[in-house]
Amino acid sequence: MLVQTSQGQSGSAHVVVLGNEKGGSGKSTTALHVAVALMKAGQRVATIDLDCRQQSFTRYINNRRAWARRTGLDLEVPVHCCIKLGDTTYSVIGESHYAEMVRDTRRKRRQLDGASCDWIVVRNRLSMLGSRNKQLVADGLNDLSLRLGFRAIDGFAERVVYREFFPRGLTALDNLDEATLGTRPSMGHLTAREEVTSLLRQLKLPLDERGRRRAANRAEWFNQVDKPLELHDIIAPETLPA
Repeated sequence: MLVQTSQGQSGSAHVVVLGNEKGGSGKSTTALHVAVALMKAGQRVATIDLDCRQQSFTRYINNRRAWARRTGLDLEVPVHCCIKLGDTTYSVIGESHYAEMVRDTRRKRRQLDGASCDWIVVRNRLSMLGSRNKQLVADGLNDLSLRLGFRAIDGFAERVVYREFFPRGLTALDNLDEATLGTRPSMGHLTAREEVTSLLRQLKLPLDERGRRRAANRAEWFNQVDKPLELHDIIAPETLPA
């Protein structure tokens, strides 16, 4: 809670600001109690709801007005207004601090050893958007990709099976059978696997046969690293004395 005093200036308002990014923290409840307390003390009070999406404070005040009309009680109600939600265009107006950090990191890596980093932006849960909003998001990402030099690819849709995987620690790449899943597999499981496979293919990871051989060799090395060397591991057999 922030309180700005009037410092004795004539006509200057006493401003109280209640803010918290987290919902359900009691902002609206506290705000109305403070406002009513001031009005009961004879002060003139105006309130402004800056949460143009939830408008919990506005609904609280409207409920107070409605209850006063219903019961005939003379309940104090402040002069109130709510900031209107602005129109969302999805147009690109700038770059975030995270994008600037990634771009700077890629530049420093390139200066260090000439290596390039493949920057990929994954679009997840697009199924929750309507077709028009999907297109707006795609257009915005395409615009940003030209500015920043990343690749935008489709990720995972909003599927129930992903929420079912989480408590079991499973993935769509595990065996999709009843013994593994704890339930009979469905088309949703197969669709999720296809979705994951498509994402992995677009990431261009070393998942081909060459990559698998390299992973197997690395696993073999780690398996042998703590074992003592035998003589034939150091000296070729043909050089050993008979």
